[in-house]
Amino acid sequence: MTAPAFVFGDETTLGLAIALGDMRPALSPVTISLEMTPADDLNEVRQLLGLGHVDIHLRRADDAHFSAIEERATRFLTTYPSASFVLTGKSTSIQRLRRSLRKENDKTSAYQNKAYWAPGKTGLD
Repeated sequence: MTAPAFVFGDETTLGLAIALGDMRPALSPVTISLEMTPADDLNEVRQLLGLGHVDIHLRRADDAHFSAIEERATRFLTTYPSASFVLTGKSTSIQRLRRSLRKENDKTSAYQNKAYWAPGKTGLD
């Protein structure tokens, strides 16, 4: 992964988000956006893990939260046309974000994708 970089994921991406947080000065600019299931202790966990630099998008019914993620990623691509994108987590979310970015004619961007889970599936790795 090279800078500038946009990282997308979910709860399965927390370890990567923590590691990248430590490397942020060297990777600047890097943006990390995670979709997460709402939880009462989410803000406490976020603080304990040092994830104040991470954009958290709380999952909503029918993926209503996802348009904000798409907008953030598209804005990043517009600002940094040769950016690296690391897309991890839920397979359908990765596919949706890639489709959205493709609409922006992102032929110069580099992508690394890793689906850690898919609805109704087990054992992706």
